[in-house]
This record gives sequence, structure tokens and C-alpha cells, in this order.
Amino acid sequence: MVYLPARRVPIDAGGHRTYRFGIADPDQHYHLPFKCAPWGYSCFRGGA
Repeated sequence: MVYLPARRVPIDAGGHRTYRFGIADPDQHYHLPFKCAPWGYSCFRGGA
């Protein structure tokens, strides 16, 4: 466990994340835009 320097907040420094998602139609094209930064990460799923 390490601390975020600016706020002394404990963060996990493991460096690995697991993302699980399902694929409804394997013949389709899928795009998962992940944004990764030193202070966090996000994924935009989109929508209709």
C-alpha cells in the first residue's frame, strides 16, 4: 500500500486490473475506450 502524495490517501500499487465484459455477437466490431492516468482510470461504455 502506498499513499497518494498530495492528500496522503492510501492507494493500491499492484499495477494490475481485471476487466470482465460480455460479447453478445462475436461477429461485430467492439470498441472499449479506456482512459488511464496516474490518478485513475475510466471506460466510456456509450449508449443508444
